[in-house]
Amino acid sequence: MKSWKAPANSSRYFDSITQAETQQIGSIKVEIEPNSGYLRNVEYNPLLINYDSNYTTVNQFHLSSSTKEFEKLRPILGGILIVDIGCGQGEFVEFVRQQGEKAVGFDPVCRNDNKYLHSEIFDPRTGKLPISDSAMVVFVMRCVLPHIVEPWIYLSNIFKRWPNARILLQHQRLEYFHKTSSWNSLMHDHVNLFTLEDFSSRYEVENCTVFGGGEWQQILVSNKSEEKISINKTKIQMIDDLENIREKHIDLLSREDHIYIFGAAGKGINFAYAAAQSGTPLKGAIDDLSSLTGKFLECSGVEVLSSDYKKLPHLDDSILLVMNHNHLELARDRFQGFGRVESLATFHGKKHTDAELSL
Repeated sequence: MKSWKAPANSSRYFDSITQAETQQIGSIKVEIEPNSGYLRNVEYNPLLINYDSNYTTVNQFHLSSSTKEFEKLRPILGGILIVDIGCGQGEFVEFVRQQGEKAVGFDPVCRNDNKYLHSEIFDPRTGKLPISDSAMVVFVMRCVLPHIVEPWIYLSNIFKRWPNARILLQHQRLEYFHKTSSWNSLMHDHVNLFTLEDFSSRYEVENCTVFGGGEWQQILVSNKSEEKISINKTKIQMIDDLENIREKHIDLLSREDHIYIFGAAGKGINFAYAAAQSGTPLKGAIDDLSSLTGKFLECSGVEVLSSDYKKLPHLDDSILLVMNHNHLELARDRFQGFGRVESLATFHGKKHTDAELSL
């Protein structure tokens, strides 16, 4: 895979264009780790990661779908404590505590520091929990393991200290990125990309489901002593395909005059920067999170506009690109004033059935 530039962070928003455009740029080059067989961004630079006040963790769509998937599994989890690693502002912790569970959360961006929410990175070697190390603990990592530089060492340290633990992981699926042409889902700060095989070769997989329209995977693992690591070259082929799709999309963007996006989260931040680098900057971004309105996307400086899209200029001649293919039909029903409403899958001219996307 060739290297390309991207915003160093994928969750920060700014009050001015100048602030946004002067943020750090990272690089993406995804390769197979030769000794472990998983995909990682070999050009990831942890010094560029900034968990400051501009960092936003709120994603109501993902929170809703991830908690629903968790609820399906909760009756069989057992354990006396749930530990949410990367808890954001504690939304998930509050949810499970309301269900009668004992839960704590850790996240360096957490601004709700209290007796069960902690504004720090959880280090399994030194982290303190209100239980013994021999107790049954359920660790929850929702889109967290992709951010950890040495993921298998991190999980190994959990199992070394809490050998009876179970770990519930949720991560985006490389297969979904490939099927929906979502090269904008490859991010500098998502160091790792995983498939089910990466976990089944290392741990006892007790449960595995796909949710969120095929985008997300939930895996429940417990420890096992034997590892059987294999190198699956189809993974790198999917990455190469996404790189080729990205190049085609950038060429297509140069032929458009008025481009907006729906979705100002990480996918939108990545796409907006790529569009700016292509010489065809976006006219704006639309997002359902009202607190982002008037903010500017990291590195590109694209403004998040009011959802009252009918006031936008050149509407009939504009294209609205939906950053998450799962939201395409919803967006087509809602934003009928645009000349075209497409996702990256349909913008590329490649359409997929619901059955294909759920594979």
